[in-house]
Amino acid sequence: KAKSIMNKKIYFAALIFAIAGGRSIYAKPVCGTLDECGAAVRSADAATRAAAMDKLKVYKSSAVPILTEALKAGATDTRMLAAATLGEMGPAAKDAVPALAEALKDADALVRRNSAAALGNIGAPAVPALIRFVTDPRESVRERAAFELRDIPGDPAHVPVLIAALRALPPEVDPRGLTEVLGGCGAVIVGPLIEALRDAPEHQRRASVRALARTGDPAILAPLVSVLRMRPVWADE
Repeated sequence: KAKSIMNKKIYFAALIFAIAGGRSIYAKPVCGTLDECGAAVRSADAATRAAAMDKLKVYKSSAVPILTEALKAGATDTRMLAAATLGEMGPAAKDAVPALAEALKDADALVRRNSAAALGNIGAPAVPALIRFVTDPRESVRERAAFELRDIPGDPAHVPVLIAALRALPPEVDPRGLTEVLGGCGAVIVGPLIEALRDAPEHQRRASVRALARTGDPAILAPLVSVLRMRPVWADE
């Protein structure tokens, strides 16, 4: 988890440097207050916008409205930067979850990627938003949403929506993001998933088995043995 967050921070920093045209964004201060940085974000100069967004990180949640507006209304490079900056802020950017989720529909692939990565860094508050996109018609969006879910610790409060997403999972979607998050929720998933094993389609049953195995809960053994007697082809799971 720590390595994944560090890799994302390196990626976000590299992106900001690239959008600034390879120029140092620390050459001179472009803003000294929250309001000044908000104005600089709307600058016509890419390096100024990049430096302003980097400065906004120190204001944490107070900067979220400015960055959210840039994510919604800015030019493509500004939207990419806004998503990347929100991602670096992590849980402090939780109020940006609705805007980041909406940005997963953006026409630009890098804006979508940065928005998904930002949601992953925000963590638990972003889980419901990411789950909605696990069944998105676009393969790249599905894969990014599932990838980010894999890094977020499971929360029992998310179990109903996670199981609903699993029950809606089409066979072409990689279930690993969902199964890892579900498994991290612990013993609370055992009853609902054992029930799902009885009447769900084959690919959903396999995903349920993987999620149960990740709980590490001995309570799964007896019901799984019973299921495997009926369907020995699952023994490899």
